[in-house]
Amino acid sequence: MAVKKIKCDCGKFIEYTDRVVGGSNSQTGILVCAKCSKEHTITFLGFLSEVKGATLKR
Repeated sequence: MAVKKIKCDCGKFIEYTDRVVGGSNSQTGILVCAKCSKEHTITFLGFLSEVKGATLKR
């Protein structure tokens, strides 16, 4: 399990937890900042959980 934090250009911090289940298959997703609606592309290895300061765009 890895907690990751990124900072949006608007100054808000976005945190998410990557619950790594093993392997090397990475996935990509888009988090949308709750403050300014800017999209951030992220890469993760497991399942995303506990997203704070953003929503996951499908």
